[in-house]
Amino acid sequence: MSEFEDWNWWFVSRRAMMLKMIPKNAKTVFEIGAGTGKNLEVLKNAGFSVEGLDVSQVCVDIAK
Repeated sequence: MSEFEDWNWWFVSRRAMMLKMIPKNAKTVFEIGAGTGKNLEVLKNAGFSVEGLDVSQVCVDIAK
């Protein structure tokens, strides 16, 4: 699933919108329901300090 998130239009578009919605002066982003961590990866690459939380251990293991 995590590779699918790299190219699927829904995930790509959602991340672009997410980056536009975060305040310009934000330094840290905490995502609840971080899943496989793809949003956190994009945010980190954009210069944010990131932390994530998910109830699925499988997803947390993929995100690491």
